[in-house]
Amino acid sequence: MSSTFAVDRKNFRSTRWLDRKAAPLNSGQVRVRIDRFALTSNNITYAAFGKSMHYWDFFPSGDGAFGCVPVWGFATVSESHHEGVPAGARLYGYFPMADEVGLEPVAVSGHGFDDGAAHRRELAKVYNHYLFCADDSMYRSEHESLIALLRPLFATSFLIDDVLAENAFFGARSILVSSASSKTAYGLAFCLAERRGQPGRPSTVGPDVDQERGLDAPARLLRRGHRLRRARHGNDRPAGRLRRHERRCRAARGRPSSLARSSDA
Repeated sequence: MSSTFAVDRKNFRSTRWLDRKAAPLNSGQVRVRIDRFALTSNNITYAAFGKSMHYWDFFPSGDGAFGCVPVWGFATVSESHHEGVPAGARLYGYFPMADEVGLEPVAVSGHGFDDGAAHRRELAKVYNHYLFCADDSMYRSEHESLIALLRPLFATSFLIDDVLAENAFFGARSILVSSASSKTAYGLAFCLAERRGQPGRPSTVGPDVDQERGLDAPARLLRRGHRLRRARHGNDRPAGRLRRHERRCRAARGRPSSLARSSDA
């Protein structure tokens, strides 16, 4: 018997366990036991955008009113009908909140494989790849909880840093990370710090938006005429305060607004 935790697609406070008999494996398929996963606000985003961004489609619940919220974590291959994926292999990847799930490995290499199940072929590939922990240089068994918590969002941090650098930081002299407590922001700050000393690298400001002093640093930059690039996530209220403050500074100096927006991180 397999159990899956499902959420009402229209009311996330309504949940239920869906129990069903595990289906027999076909040739080329594997069954994995889900041992550990992280549950954060990022997973709530998966539910909130479940329909528009197809997050509900990765692990169909079989119930049109309830969906399975995906999570990042670790699993062990408990049964295998694929010669390239042995039973007992430890995996890192994208899973349902369930005790087990069946996968159909394709493009198998020494590093991992993709799930080639028909319902996932048209979905974002980044979510379909599974890593063999035995060949993952970043893997440490004692750090599984931290890896599940931080690694998925570090990919977002890396991509934001890459886009900024590829576009010469959009001419910005400073980057304001307005959600300085988020995991994506920590990762972005790390990536930007790794560029320290590179020509054209802007300074980085990560205000504590819960304190009045949170606006001090960006305000000082604005008074000195810096152009800010804002990476934001979640709460727009502090960012709105900053934009109003920035407009007042610019108006007082007779200069147009120059606080650039980035997409949500």
